[in-house]
Amino acid sequence: MYKGVMAPIRIEVGQREIHFIPGRNFTLPAHFTLDPTDISSGQKDTIYSGTWSIENGKKEIVECLKDKNNWKDSMKERRGNCKLESSSISFTLTSLIPEDAGDYDLELVSEAGEKETTLFGVKLYESVSKPNIQKNVEKIEEGINFTLMCQVEKGTNPQFTWEKLVNNGTPSILVKDTILTLTHINSTDCGSYKCVVKNEMSQEKALFNLSADDYPWCQKQNKDLPIFVTIGLIVGLLALICIIAGIWKFCRRSNNERDLNADNNEEQEEMKNLRAGSILQLSHCNRQHQQIKVFP
Repeated sequence: MYKGVMAPIRIEVGQREIHFIPGRNFTLPAHFTLDPTDISSGQKDTIYSGTWSIENGKKEIVECLKDKNNWKDSMKERRGNCKLESSSISFTLTSLIPEDAGDYDLELVSEAGEKETTLFGVKLYESVSKPNIQKNVEKIEEGINFTLMCQVEKGTNPQFTWEKLVNNGTPSILVKDTILTLTHINSTDCGSYKCVVKNEMSQEKALFNLSADDYPWCQKQNKDLPIFVTIGLIVGLLALICIIAGIWKFCRRSNNERDLNADNNEEQEEMKNLRAGSILQLSHCNRQHQQIKVFP
């Protein structure tokens, strides 16, 4: 047994509140230190045991020792594990169920009899609720600045994203925050704004429409639309004319080249026939000349 003056135990915990999802696992880790209690002899106090309990210490789960574990809760024993080392202790539960939520107490006891406790809050991971969008002004007029705030009543670690739906329906991400600010608004800002809220368990969304039905100044955007359509049609027509003209020019050049080749072929054929006729005529003349020499 350890002999000496009791030393205080200091427990260090990284995260005291943990949220869990049913079916998964969680681990409650803690690190501890003890000061030397007898500097002259060099002896140090050590942790003898760590006991995990729930319901403010009323219900013990397991007593962790260095060489064994004494389980008090048979239900958690089948799904749990406890590990005590020289400077740390951890408690793990697997295949979590909603009933595992609660406040978990850890009590460390040293060889000298010193005790220290710490508390962990283990909560069930909640799905996000449907978001609610609020604006900071009663009346939205052209040219003003205003903000939209997206809120949820419940949900663990909710992540917020503001998107704007463009003409083809593809969302464009504006900001990843609960608040969206629009400045000096005009008809180009009109459209549908979507707040998306999600966490590891679920996802919800809400829409805010800035349309001509509620805000007449949004109609300016629609009035400009025929102009752009007309310009687009004119540009498309000119492009089509250029394509047709190019095809016609190409075909005409091909026809001219084909006619030229045909004329060249005819000329070559005539020259060939002319040379053949000249050769025959020359041969005939030679025969007549020979006959004259033989029969004077």
